[in-house]
Amino acid sequence: MHARPIAVAALFVTISLSGVAQQAGDESTAENDLPLKAGRTVAIETDEGSWLSLPAWSPDGARIVAIQGPARTYQEASAQSAPGASENIVWIPAAGGASTFIAPTDGRSAPHFTQDTDRIFLSHSHDGLVSIRWDGTDEKAHVKVTGPTQPGAEDLIRASLVLMAPEGDRALAQVNSNLYIVTVPYGGGETPTVSVADPATAIVPARKLTDVGGQFPAWSADGRRAHWSIGNAHLIYDLDEAKVAEDAADAEAETADADTAEPADDTDDNDAPAYEATEIRIEAGKLTDLVVLEANPLDDIRHTNTIQRVMKNGRLYDGETLDEQWPRQRPLGKLTWHSQDPTTVAAGIR
Repeated sequence: MHARPIAVAALFVTISLSGVAQQAGDESTAENDLPLKAGRTVAIETDEGSWLSLPAWSPDGARIVAIQGPARTYQEASAQSAPGASENIVWIPAAGGASTFIAPTDGRSAPHFTQDTDRIFLSHSHDGLVSIRWDGTDEKAHVKVTGPTQPGAEDLIRASLVLMAPEGDRALAQVNSNLYIVTVPYGGGETPTVSVADPATAIVPARKLTDVGGQFPAWSADGRRAHWSIGNAHLIYDLDEAKVAEDAADAEAETADADTAEPADDTDDNDAPAYEATEIRIEAGKLTDLVVLEANPLDDIRHTNTIQRVMKNGRLYDGETLDEQWPRQRPLGKLTWHSQDPTTVAAGIR
């Protein structure tokens, strides 16, 4: 047995939108790598070459669940994924150590968690959202999500990914590149199937988040916001803000109907939605302000003191020394107030 170090990212980034549109100077170069480092490293003990993907922390932070496969199979695979028969769901102690087998993947991927700490949730290629116990037993199918049929085809499009929210009763589904949020119905019997071909007529509350697709969808820790990317843009859909905007739009429409002889036409497809996701775009030639933290401030407000890096106007600084690290590498140097007394003192201040 030997230990293989695997970096586990523990960086939390706060982005200031005010600086995104500013133009960068000539010193910003796309080929320079930002010197961001993983917050911690977990050593994995294994007796053969292995690869890990899709790691997820357990709610108590004591274990990491991931998909594991042999490194040789990964390297030889034409796609960047080992064949399903070679993949297993495993867990690893957060302090490092040997991986513990949970179950073969068998079409399951994307391990994640809710407030139910006894179960691991996964997305199944056929069965939709499922969950298992830590020993791999007692698989439960919670919901299947489908989309419209393709022209000339009879079968419905199944969701390629379904993620249960960390809190609440919603799931985030990716169907044919577009993203949807659906309410997961509870109850026994056959697994419910929710069609989002027309979210307005779905059997449970559902909404479409994207018009041109999205990649890498994820939930916020409280299950109140959905995140995804498209190209170099990061988008955030806030469910609470969306509800407020939609209620206001409905109230305005009712008022307009009351003031006119005929009700407003609700079928106008050209009307803009009441709420759209917030877009954060960072690209070459533009500047932004970032604060990189070592711990999540949503868990404890005192984590705002765990500053690892600061980016101001496109320049990256060390959070402790304020030495510039990118695009140039140079120490902060002495500032005037480090060694000089004020030349004048305001009255009453001594």
